[in-house]
Amino acid sequence: MGSFARHHGKIRECFVEFRGSELTTKEIKSIIKLKMPSFDERWIHPSDHCINHTCIGACECAKTDSAIFERIKRGLYKVI
Repeated sequence: MGSFARHHGKIRECFVEFRGSELTTKEIKSIIKLKMPSFDERWIHPSDHCINHTCIGACECAKTDSAIFERIKRGLYKVI
């Protein structure tokens, strides 16, 4: 289980107020750093929590109803 998977619940909480919003990767990283300042930004990859896109080492939520994001295009995600 990767770092992102271990912190899934905390990361999800960061985006409750943004449901339905489209955010860039940079904005997502900024929100996580603001709300979780001790989280190592090297481990912030929105695609690890996508319902429609994934990569090696993704969270267990990827491609499930527990996903946090939907990939719109490279670098742009909708909070679901």
